[in-house]
Amino acid sequence: MKKGSILLELIIATTISALVGMIILNTFSQTNLALQVATDISRINRSTLVVGSLLRGEISGIEYLSQRVEKKKKKKKKEEDKKSGGEKKKDEKKGVPSETSSQKKKEPEKKEYKRIPLKNIFYSENRDGNVHRLTFITKNPLPAFTNIKSRLARVEYTLELDRVVRRKTGKRAFKLFRRESPILAYEKFEKAKGALKYEVCRNIKNFTTEYITARRKKKKEEKKEGEEEEEKEETDEKEEKKKDEGDKQDYIVEYKNFTEWKGRQIIGKDKKGKNIKRSIPSFFTFKIAFWDDQFKNTKRFEFKIKRGI
Repeated sequence: MKKGSILLELIIATTISALVGMIILNTFSQTNLALQVATDISRINRSTLVVGSLLRGEISGIEYLSQRVEKKKKKKKKEEDKKSGGEKKKDEKKGVPSETSSQKKKEPEKKEYKRIPLKNIFYSENRDGNVHRLTFITKNPLPAFTNIKSRLARVEYTLELDRVVRRKTGKRAFKLFRRESPILAYEKFEKAKGALKYEVCRNIKNFTTEYITARRKKKKEEKKEGEEEEEKEETDEKEEKKKDEGDKQDYIVEYKNFTEWKGRQIIGKDKKGKNIKRSIPSFFTFKIAFWDDQFKNTKRFEFKIKRGI
């Protein structure tokens, strides 16, 4: 055996083992990266599914509620006081003693009532380009299988900054919280006891909304000069077709977009020039973007909910 052959064999074996180790390490790192990506995608998809299913179910059950309020009768009381004062003066001139209030038979006043919508049936407020607060009344709250609960509740979603992520990474990430209460009044809901707040999802980069209202308007008929008048006689077949269509051609739908919804929004004006207000939008669009666990890449989702005109 020649001298130095053992050393050469040792160097070759070390080189081969180093190459094999590098290949194994590279395979392990790629597998770890693929697992991390799959975990991120799974977490983001799960969070999106939870938010989407909650909002779709609860917004589809938004209920328009009204309350009975007594009408004010200021003008009628003033007119009655004027009449009674004039009668007293006439009686004094004639020398006839006027009847006192105790002598007069007081008829029980009939109270008149009117119905007005509840305040802030649907309310949405933005802050720094994101949804800050979203609250509404729904008849589809989360079901409970242990305790009996009301099928009508007010739900609130709030977006809060994650200060831990901000301090560690310097990136802006938000948490979405939800709470629910059978107290429907907007003013009393904030102070409601028992309406516990819990986290729905986290690592949200931004969360925006768009609300659309739809209103039917009659078409304005414009006659052009020089055009001949159409024949007034119509066959029975055409009349039946028009009845089946429901006069769809006589109306147009006017749309209006909002990024916030504070109480009752003005969507247009009627023939008398008065504002037309709407308590609940017709269509809802939600856009949400999530950070991955490394806060480097984002994934965006968009889902739309139709409530109707």
